[in-house]
Amino acid sequence: MGHDRCPPRPRAHTLRFMNDPSLVGQGIWAPGVSLMRRLRFLPKMGLLMTLMVLGFVWPTGAYIHEQWTNIEFSEKERAGVKLLEALYPALTAALNVRRDVTARARLLIDAEAFERSGRAGASGSRQSGGEVDGRWRSGDADAPTASVDRAAAIDRSMRRACV
Repeated sequence: MGHDRCPPRPRAHTLRFMNDPSLVGQGIWAPGVSLMRRLRFLPKMGLLMTLMVLGFVWPTGAYIHEQWTNIEFSEKERAGVKLLEALYPALTAALNVRRDVTARARLLIDAEAFERSGRAGASGSRQSGGEVDGRWRSGDADAPTASVDRAAAIDRSMRRACV
């Protein structure tokens, strides 16, 4: 019937600017040029101002977000420092105990060496190794006084540390 006389309908996916011969040389900018040709002055300026403001707001927002991230990180660092301040006395005490135990072990090794040197001596004025060891540990022997003083200081610090 009358269907042959109707003009063909354009396809739904066909865009207006694709058929405009004045936009052939515009390339990728053709949609924007077509939009700007259709808009009046105020909508054009509104669109341009929106794009300009967006170019300012986006980097500013990213900067502010980065600064807040840095502030949160600093707050976590401060909390960590407070925790370490609370733990520092315990750490110091543990290190002191370790130092004292190591020094005491060295003194015991020195005492054994002193005892061996006392046994190795051939003079009759030297006591037996057991006597020297017992007297040296009590501070009565002929051992160097610095070692005895150091041993007494270690014993006191270990008693203070409740070890």
